[in-house]
Amino acid sequence: MINLIFLTENVNLRKLCKRYYAVDDQGHFLESVFDIASDYRLTWKQILSVVRASCVALSTVHECEVCGEPKEFTARKEVRKSRSIDTYTCEWHQNPQSQEENYSSNISSSNSGDSIPNDPPLQKEVQLLADSLSSVSEKPTRLSREL
Repeated sequence: MINLIFLTENVNLRKLCKRYYAVDDQGHFLESVFDIASDYRLTWKQILSVVRASCVALSTVHECEVCGEPKEFTARKEVRKSRSIDTYTCEWHQNPQSQEENYSSNISSSNSGDSIPNDPPLQKEVQLLADSLSSVSEKPTRLSREL
């Protein structure tokens, strides 16, 4: 139901991510966040922040109907909500016309010929990473804005 892509080599952080997203055959979480937080002597908000900074959770069930990209979860709440949806369309394809207009205007507003075009899907990925790491460092947010 959930594939994890780890953003860290730290074995303990990987273990925490696995515990946080572990589900049974019916898709119910095996442990409460409060129990996990208690084991690590952290708050549930700190657990969520660490998990977001340490892994990306992707659905094995829901893929965008247009591009086939798996739905990304940033918290258990999103996993629970997704149980009741039959179809999924990623943010990029929910409003493709305005996305295309933004993409075109970003390319045309480029100042130098050797600059990298503003790539919305890449921006989305960088922003998600920057958001998850914002409590760790302000540098990714600055890098995201520069893209």
